[in-house]
Amino acid sequence: MFNLKPIALVCGTVICAVGFFLFIPLITELIYKTESWQSYAVPILLYLIVGGSLVITNKNVDLKISLKEAFIITVLSWLLMTFLCAVPFLYTKVNLGLVDALFESMSGVTTTGATVLSNIETLPRGILIWRSFLQWLGGIGIVVIALFILPFLRIGGMQLFHLEGDDPYDKSLPKISSVIKKIFTIYSILTILLIFFYYIFGMNFFDSIAHSFTTISTGGFSTYDDSFANFNNNKILVIAIIFMILGSLPFLVLVQTSRKNLFAIFKDHQIRVFFYC
Repeated sequence: MFNLKPIALVCGTVICAVGFFLFIPLITELIYKTESWQSYAVPILLYLIVGGSLVITNKNVDLKISLKEAFIITVLSWLLMTFLCAVPFLYTKVNLGLVDALFESMSGVTTTGATVLSNIETLPRGILIWRSFLQWLGGIGIVVIALFILPFLRIGGMQLFHLEGDDPYDKSLPKISSVIKKIFTIYSILTILLIFFYYIFGMNFFDSIAHSFTTISTGGFSTYDDSFANFNNNKILVIAIIFMILGSLPFLVLVQTSRKNLFAIFKDHQIRVFFYC
């Protein structure tokens, strides 16, 4: 029989996290002075109340669970996040149906890039930044879940990244929390750099942020129907290619490289095959 309290704790944490994430489109709508911000206020309040209640009531539970339960929690977390992130697509001016909203949300969280939306440039700025942020979150999310949630539940998350034979990361990356911080730091720095480069080479600030989210995650969402063709700028295309390549590389190798071992990125076999192909 499954232990439901750890599942409730993790689900509550996910609900709270999505509630805080929704402040991003809310603030965007407030900056651009539209009434669409109201579509985010109610979900934020609801998510924080429900999620906070689950966390508070289960924060002291025994987290000793089986490996099967840990993987169920991981899968359930992603599905729950998809459903929660679909709500803005239902209640904003996008007016998508339930299936289409779930499709758009799942496409964003998994960085698939497929979309059911058209006339994208006419949509509210909040929903545009939201779908871009979902891809940015999805680009790093599976790493955070594997390295954080599973060890948090006393399951070895690092095992998911262990290769048969010699593993060059075992000795250099001993602490899970340290790995998470380094991965998030590298991911954030690359995103900020990309925003800067997009902006100085022709994008406005909003488009720079939105496209940096989807480029570094290799997702592909855009704020225009014709995507990068709208800018007609080869410099922007070159920047996008470079950062998409960086975003495609294994995060653990980038962490290894950041530890003053600049040649680690060229010693990894999967990266060699990646560049060769």
